[in-house]
This record gives sequence, structure tokens and C-alpha cells, in this order.
Amino acid sequence: MARSRSIPWAARVLLDHGMPATKVHSILVTDDPEIIRRQMELHRERLEERLMDQRLVVGHIKVLLTEVAHQREIVALGFGGSGPQRRRARPWTRGGVGARVER
Repeated sequence: MARSRSIPWAARVLLDHGMPATKVHSILVTDDPEIIRRQMELHRERLEERLMDQRLVVGHIKVLLTEVAHQREIVALGFGGSGPQRRRARPWTRGGVGARVER
């Protein structure tokens, strides 16, 4: 890939991966390798944090769906399904919007 086409490609990839446009612009116009290195390091850290958050959410979804499947199995076998059921607080709400209060 010719260098003249590599710069726009790199800018598109960085934008597609969530780097703020102002940061992309700052690394495209600088002649300071330290600024480029630092901005890329910060972006990598943001990507890693986002990945950790996504893994946490996927883990919680897995628990939720497993519990639902287990409840369906219990009902299908003729157990459960009657009387009030207590729900556990959802751990991903962290007491914020959508948090449930147990009674």
C-alpha cells in the first residue's frame, strides 16, 4: 500500500475503532513521535477498558439466560410456576437506574 494512501486508511481505521476525531487529527498533523505514541497508547487503553466492560456485560447476560433456561426446564418438568417468586438484584445495575430492591 503506497504511503499516500496509508494515512487516510489509518485515519479511517482509528475513527472506526472509536478514536475521537480530534485525537486522530492531532496525530496526523504532528511531527512529534512522542505525541503519536502517547495518543495511540491512550486509545489502546480505552479499547481495553471497553473490552473489559463488554466481557462483564456478556457474563451477566450468560447468567441471566442460564437462569431463564433453568426455570423453563423446571416448569416443563411440572415443578414450580406457582406462587410469588423473588428476583435477585441484577448485578450490572450497580444500584443505579434499573436496580431492584428486594422485599
